Formats: sequence, structure tokens, C-alpha cells
Amino acid sequence: MELQIDEYIPTPAEQRERHIQRQKRLQGAVAKLVEKRTAKLVDKKSDHAKNELIYAVRELPLVFIKLTTNTHEIAIAVSRASGFTVEEIRSPRRRKELVVARQLVCFLARELTSASFPQIGKYLGGRDHSTVLSGNRATKERARQHNEWSEMLRYFFGATMDIMNLPVERQNELNAKLYGEKNVKN
Repeated sequence: MELQIDEYIPTPAEQRERHIQRQKRLQGAVAKLVEKRTAKLVDKKSDHAKNELIYAVRELPLVFIKLTTNTHEIAIAVSRASGFTVEEIRSPRRRKELVVARQLVCFLARELTSASFPQIGKYLGGRDHSTVLSGNRATKERARQHNEWSEMLRYFFGATMDIMNLPVERQNELNAKLYGEKNVKN
């Protein structure tokens, strides 16, 4: 017996609204954190403490993306980009196009979330962490080749980036990691 999952795929407007709500909650939490850190800085007045705060503020965009994105949202975006359902991506099928989509979910989930390889594997149908690690590596290797796999990956990746509506800086960073290219979008 196969487990049926009724999934609701939010519209882009609903995704933006959810994103805005998360952003507001995160901004409140960050404001409290900065307030506490600033109070400590006033007491210490050390260069080390100031540098620590500056570093924390520079890393906020990456932390924000990791806190507001989950593996299911990535799977939905890849699903829309590739034309497969989330159930197909999570299934044990090994059709070439499906494997590329699944491995892209592995790569993006690792880069855009705080999920571990075992957590990603569990989401993707109970796969072992080594399978997810292998998929992550295979995605990077295929991206640098020039064949039908890499063309399919490039298409799925570009469409997924458009659907996820990530900041351009983050898209450029992912492009550099995946393809070794910088400043793909301006």
C-alpha cells in the first residue's frame, strides 16, 4: 500500500505573504539580538566584540534564507520547474529526468536550508544520507559537463530560481557553487 499525501501547493501570492510574515518575525528576533549584543558592546568596548557584531549582521541574509526555506518548499519549486509532482520526486523511480530533479532538490536543500543530509534523505522517501551526499556531488559534477544531463539541470535550476524568488546575490552564489560562474544575473 502506498502512502498518499494530500499536499497543498501555495500560490505565488501566498508564498510571498508567508515569506513576508517570516521576515517580520525574523526582523523582530534580530532586533532583540542586536539590542542585547549592543548592550554588551557598550560595556566591553572591545574591538573583538565590535567585529563579532559586524560579522553577525553581514551573515543575516544567509541566516534569513536558511530559516525561512524548508525542503518541502524547495521540492515544490523544483516540481513546478520540472513538471514532476512532489510525490514523483520523493518516489524510488529512477527515470533520468526525475533523478536530475531529485538531485537538484538535494543540492538546493543542503545549500538553502539548515537540514542535514539524513533529514533531506528522510524527506526524499527515506533515502540514506550517503545517497543525498552522492546526489549533491553528482549535481555539481553534471553542472560542469556539457551534455543533455547538464542542459536539463541548467533548465530546472533556472526555473527553480525564478519560482523561489531568491535575492540575486544568493542566486549568484548558488550559480558559482554549481557552475563555477559568477554574476550570472544582475
